[in-house]
Amino acid sequence: MISVFDVLTWLKRAPVYHELFHHGYCGKLDNKPDKAMGVYPLKRSGRPYRAYGGLESYEIVGISLLIHYNRNMEQSQYAAQKLFEFLCAPLTDDKAVITDRRPDAQYPEEELLVCPVRFPNVDGEATRKINYIDVTVPEPVFVGTDDFGVFEFVIELQLYVEKEIENNA
Repeated sequence: MISVFDVLTWLKRAPVYHELFHHGYCGKLDNKPDKAMGVYPLKRSGRPYRAYGGLESYEIVGISLLIHYNRNMEQSQYAAQKLFEFLCAPLTDDKAVITDRRPDAQYPEEELLVCPVRFPNVDGEATRKINYIDVTVPEPVFVGTDDFGVFEFVIELQLYVEKEIENNA
């Protein structure tokens, strides 16, 4: 299973993250710093996805990205647009790999406070290929400002990730 933590780790490896963002988090973060990107599960309803014949080779991971940038509308919109363009660009070999953490892996306590994003080398961690990124909005969606006047945008997407092959031997 690919989690929001895994998606955040994948995004933090992208050049656009290093160029524009200083903080990444999952879930609720009190006193959000400027130039932050939050990763959340996409809220959807409906039936589960099933391939005809039951031969599913991928899982679909719904993600909502909150871009919490700064008090300058132009800079905030620019950051959201650059992230959007990265997500819409064709997948390259280095962009198409995501780490799937082992559920029983041990992580340092300080990383668990906000989001475990700096993973140690753990035997058994699997890397899986992202087959397709389906950005489900035509552009970053402006959602207003927070209580401190920081502009926020949302980008919704679905990642089509190859399924982990289970070894039943």
